[in-house]
Amino acid sequence: INKWIDLLSREGLEGFARYITADVLGQDYLDQNFDLLDQMHHALVKRNRKEALLTHLTALWDSPPAAHVAASVTHPCLVLSGEKDRLIPPSEASILAAHCRGQHQVITGAGHSLPIETPELFDKAILHFLQSL
Repeated sequence: INKWIDLLSREGLEGFARYITADVLGQDYLDQNFDLLDQMHHALVKRNRKEALLTHLTALWDSPPAAHVAASVTHPCLVLSGEKDRLIPPSEASILAAHCRGQHQVITGAGHSLPIETPELFDKAILHFLQSL
Protein backbone atom coordinates (compact mmCIF):
# COMPACT_ATOMS: atom_id res chain seq x y z
CA ILE A 1 0.00 0.00 0.00
CA ASN A 2 2.85 2.37 0.77
CA LYS A 3 4.16 1.81 -2.77
CA TRP A 4 0.71 2.71 -4.14
CA ILE A 5 0.62 5.92 -2.06
CA ASP A 6 4.00 6.94 -3.46
CA LEU A 7 2.97 6.06 -7.01
CA LEU A 8 -0.32 7.97 -6.81
CA SER A 9 1.48 10.99 -5.34
CA ARG A 10 4.10 11.00 -8.10
CA GLU A 11 2.19 9.78 -11.18
CA GLY A 12 -1.37 10.91 -10.52
CA LEU A 13 -4.46 8.85 -11.27
CA GLU A 14 -3.47 7.83 -14.80
CA GLY A 15 -0.12 6.33 -13.81
CA PHE A 16 -1.69 4.77 -10.74
CA ALA A 17 -4.51 3.17 -12.77
CA ARG A 18 -2.12 1.61 -15.26
CA TYR A 19 0.18 0.25 -12.56
CA ILE A 20 -2.35 -1.29 -10.17
CA THR A 21 -4.29 -3.22 -12.80
CA ALA A 22 -1.90 -6.17 -12.64
CA ASP A 23 -2.14 -6.24 -8.83
CA VAL A 24 -5.90 -5.90 -8.58
CA LEU A 25 -6.97 -8.14 -11.47
CA GLY A 26 -5.57 -11.59 -12.12
CA GLN A 27 -3.46 -12.26 -15.19
CA ASP A 28 -5.99 -14.73 -16.64
CA TYR A 29 -8.70 -12.05 -16.50
CA LEU A 30 -6.37 -9.44 -18.00
CA ASP A 31 -5.40 -11.79 -20.83
CA GLN A 32 -9.05 -12.53 -21.61
CA ASN A 33 -10.12 -8.88 -21.40
CA PHE A 34 -7.09 -7.11 -22.86
CA ASP A 35 -9.29 -5.08 -25.19
CA LEU A 36 -11.05 -3.51 -22.17
CA LEU A 37 -7.94 -2.28 -20.33
CA ASP A 38 -8.01 1.25 -21.72
CA GLN A 39 -11.69 1.57 -20.79
CA MET A 40 -10.98 0.28 -17.27
CA HIS A 41 -8.13 2.74 -16.81
CA HIS A 42 -10.24 5.62 -18.12
CA ALA A 43 -13.13 4.68 -15.78
CA LEU A 44 -10.83 4.53 -12.76
CA VAL A 45 -9.44 7.98 -13.55
CA LYS A 46 -12.86 9.47 -14.28
CA ARG A 47 -14.60 8.05 -11.18
CA ASN A 48 -11.96 8.89 -8.58
CA ARG A 49 -10.15 11.85 -7.11
CA LYS A 50 -6.46 11.67 -6.29
CA GLU A 51 -6.90 13.22 -2.84
CA ALA A 52 -9.71 10.83 -1.90
CA LEU A 53 -7.68 7.79 -2.95
CA LEU A 54 -4.64 9.05 -1.07
CA THR A 55 -6.79 9.46 2.05
CA HIS A 56 -8.21 5.96 1.62
CA LEU A 57 -4.82 4.33 1.04
CA THR A 58 -3.28 6.17 3.98
CA ALA A 59 -6.13 4.97 6.22
CA LEU A 60 -5.51 1.40 5.05
CA TRP A 61 -1.79 1.76 5.74
CA ASP A 62 -2.49 3.11 9.23
CA SER A 63 -5.11 0.47 10.10
CA PRO A 64 -4.42 -2.24 12.67
CA PRO A 65 -3.27 -5.58 11.27
CA ALA A 66 -6.11 -7.68 9.88
CA ALA A 67 -5.26 -10.51 12.28
CA HIS A 68 -6.10 -8.28 15.25
CA VAL A 69 -9.47 -7.37 13.79
CA ALA A 70 -10.20 -10.93 12.65
CA ALA A 71 -9.63 -12.32 16.13
CA SER A 72 -12.67 -10.37 17.36
CA VAL A 73 -15.05 -11.89 14.79
CA THR A 74 -17.72 -13.92 16.56
CA HIS A 75 -19.97 -14.92 13.65
CA PRO A 76 -19.41 -17.57 10.98
CA CYS A 77 -17.03 -16.26 8.39
CA LEU A 78 -15.90 -17.14 4.88
CA VAL A 79 -12.60 -15.87 3.52
CA LEU A 80 -12.33 -16.17 -0.25
CA SER A 81 -9.07 -15.76 -2.09
CA GLY A 82 -7.87 -16.01 -5.64
CA GLU A 83 -5.21 -18.58 -6.41
CA LYS A 84 -3.13 -15.90 -8.16
CA ASP A 85 -3.87 -12.99 -5.81
CA ARG A 86 -0.78 -10.75 -5.67
CA LEU A 87 -2.16 -8.52 -2.89
CA ILE A 88 -3.27 -11.16 -0.39
CA PRO A 89 -1.90 -14.56 -1.42
CA PRO A 90 -3.95 -17.63 -0.42
CA SER A 91 -1.43 -18.52 2.27
CA GLU A 92 -2.10 -15.17 4.00
CA ALA A 93 -5.86 -15.48 3.48
CA SER A 94 -5.73 -18.89 5.14
CA ILE A 95 -4.03 -17.37 8.19
CA LEU A 96 -6.70 -14.66 8.30
CA ALA A 97 -9.43 -17.31 8.18
CA ALA A 98 -7.76 -19.15 11.05
CA HIS A 99 -7.65 -15.95 13.14
CA CYS A 100 -11.41 -15.50 12.78
CA ARG A 101 -12.12 -19.22 13.06
CA GLY A 102 -13.62 -19.08 9.59
CA GLN A 103 -13.60 -21.12 6.44
CA HIS A 104 -11.14 -20.42 3.64
CA GLN A 105 -11.78 -21.17 0.00
CA VAL A 106 -9.42 -20.56 -2.93
CA ILE A 107 -10.84 -19.81 -6.37
CA THR A 108 -8.59 -21.35 -9.01
CA GLY A 109 -7.06 -19.06 -11.60
CA ALA A 110 -8.36 -15.84 -10.06
CA GLY A 111 -6.51 -12.81 -8.75
CA HIS A 112 -7.66 -10.32 -6.12
CA SER A 113 -10.96 -9.08 -7.61
CA LEU A 114 -13.09 -12.21 -7.39
CA PRO A 115 -16.51 -10.61 -8.09
CA ILE A 116 -15.14 -9.12 -11.33
CA GLU A 117 -12.95 -12.00 -12.47
CA THR A 118 -15.12 -14.98 -11.55
CA PRO A 119 -18.60 -13.69 -10.65
CA GLU A 120 -20.31 -17.07 -10.99
CA LEU A 121 -17.79 -18.88 -8.77
CA PHE A 122 -17.82 -16.01 -6.29
CA ASP A 123 -21.63 -16.09 -6.07
CA LYS A 124 -21.67 -19.88 -5.80
CA ALA A 125 -19.14 -19.87 -2.95
CA ILE A 126 -21.09 -17.24 -0.99
CA LEU A 127 -24.43 -18.96 -1.53
CA HIS A 128 -23.01 -22.34 -0.53
CA PHE A 129 -21.54 -20.81 2.63
CA LEU A 130 -24.80 -19.07 3.55
CA GLN A 131 -26.83 -22.22 2.93
CA SER A 132 -24.51 -24.14 5.24
CA LEU A 133 -25.36 -21.89 8.20
